[in-house]
Amino acid sequence: MAASASSPGRDGGDPAAAALAGKDTASTAACRCPICLESFKDEAYLDTCFHSFCYKCICQWVRIVASKHEERLSSVRCPLCNTENLSIIHAFDGESFERWYINQEPRKRRLSDALELVSQFYNMKEITSNVSGVQQYWEQHKYLGKKIWLETWLRREIQALTRDENVDTIMYRIHGVIESFMKRLEKEHKSKEDSTREEEGRVQDIAL
Repeated sequence: MAASASSPGRDGGDPAAAALAGKDTASTAACRCPICLESFKDEAYLDTCFHSFCYKCICQWVRIVASKHEERLSSVRCPLCNTENLSIIHAFDGESFERWYINQEPRKRRLSDALELVSQFYNMKEITSNVSGVQQYWEQHKYLGKKIWLETWLRREIQALTRDENVDTIMYRIHGVIESFMKRLEKEHKSKEDSTREEEGRVQDIAL
């Protein structure tokens, strides 16, 4: 991919972010992406002309343009106005944003500040936990409940450890392992209960 991510920025002191902060979000929400002609999905802006596109659409455009050049691009022309732009801005919420520079290699991207903080935490200290509390959490199947924090937390931890934001395959595998583990625990628990009842029955027979 020709465009890649840098660390999220703050709108204070950044001309691009300041301009984005002044955009009318209500009007842009009603617009469609000029590339796919569909409603915006993860709306993104070019940093000079501020034309809007779906993030995936404009990244695909950059890839197509980059494929026609032997050298790595340092900028890309807007498909609408031909203005040169150095980066793509997306995930803008009024306070922070993510910027992907055209001239950076994908593997040189930095994780978000939150992931960096988690990563530093792992490097600085050992993790301790309440073992009984964790066991109870799994035994009560709380991880299967709706609107839980576990998946988000686990995804962030894995991203920090692997230093890779695309961890869907790992998440899928972990979920499968958890399901298998819980089924085995349930089977063992049921077997122990049956054995306990049989033992209690024999004791009662002897007592009689």
